[in-house]
Amino acid sequence: MVRTDEVRGNFDTSRSWRWEPTAEDRFLQKLASRRRDRSPITTASHPLADTEWPAFRGPDRNGVQEGIVFGEDWQTQPPKENWRVRIGLGRSSFSVAGNRLFTQEQRGEGEVVVYYDANSGTKIWVHEYRSRF
Repeated sequence: MVRTDEVRGNFDTSRSWRWEPTAEDRFLQKLASRRRDRSPITTASHPLADTEWPAFRGPDRNGVQEGIVFGEDWQTQPPKENWRVRIGLGRSSFSVAGNRLFTQEQRGEGEVVVYYDANSGTKIWVHEYRSRF
């Protein structure tokens, strides 16, 4: 009677009743409402960082990003969240090039490659093709 809808990056899960809309259904409904309220997309280019993340697990495919140091005490100095965007289901990671973030998402019966602006989280373009994972 209970369904696991999603597993997040921290391995936390969300559960719901089987008769309720799935997380994917809710995402697709929200996506449809955003399409109705289209706002102009800007393509301003600002550098994200000196280094890039061009492939799965990074430039050397080892999960290590050289030159970036995070503080160790997140209780007193937590990292700042710049933006948050809900994306479709997926199993791919992000690739980073300058201020461009690329990933793949599942949107119903379509799989999409999406380019987001790293500074704002704004979707710049989408390429969709019919495929289910």
